[in-house]
Amino acid sequence: MESASTLASEIQRRRPAAAPGANALTASQRTALHATARGHVVIGRHEGRESVHSRGGCVHLDTLRALEQAGLVAIEPGSAPPSFPAGPPRDRVRLTLSGAMALTAALGRSPRTPALTALAALPARTTAALAKGR
Repeated sequence: MESASTLASEIQRRRPAAAPGANALTASQRTALHATARGHVVIGRHEGRESVHSRGGCVHLDTLRALEQAGLVAIEPGSAPPSFPAGPPRDRVRLTLSGAMALTAALGRSPRTPALTALAALPARTTAALAKGR
C-alpha cells in the first residue's frame, strides 16, 4: 500500500487528473480504507461497548460504519483472534470490491502519503576536473 500510494502521488504530481469519485472520500475515510487494506483494523467488544483497534493511524467506529453503509468495507464477526487469552474473538474489517476500487481511485490523496522529492543531479566529473585534482 505504501509503495502504491507513493507511486500514485508521483503520477498525480506529474499529471494532475482527478478520478471521478475519488474526491468524495474524506481524509478519515481514506485513512480507514488504507488501514483496512493492510489488514490492520479489527473491532472488539468489552462490557457491551465496541471499539476499533488499528495499528498505525487512527480509525473511528463512526467512519467504519459509514464505509460499511456505503458498501466499501465488510465486517466479518468473530473472524479475528482475541486480544488476550480466553478473550472473545474480534470482528475483522475487510475491503469489498467497491472499497478496493475507491481506494485505488484515491491512491496518492491520503494525508499520510509523503510526496516524492526529486534528487538533485550531481554534475558529471570531467577530465579537466580530474586532471586539476591530481
